[in-house]
Amino acid sequence: MSHGLRDYNADLLAKMRNQLHLSGKELDDLIRCPLSGEEYLKLLEERKIL
Repeated sequence: MSHGLRDYNADLLAKMRNQLHLSGKELDDLIRCPLSGEEYLKLLEERKIL
């Protein structure tokens, strides 16, 4: 996501959100870095995805 969120349309972001099993805010946090990789993995474990 080196170009920032404004360069990606809503359809692409929705597909990414679904593939990553995240809400819109969670995806935004992952892209902007408040959500770390470790926190992302913890979310997936809590949701029984991993």
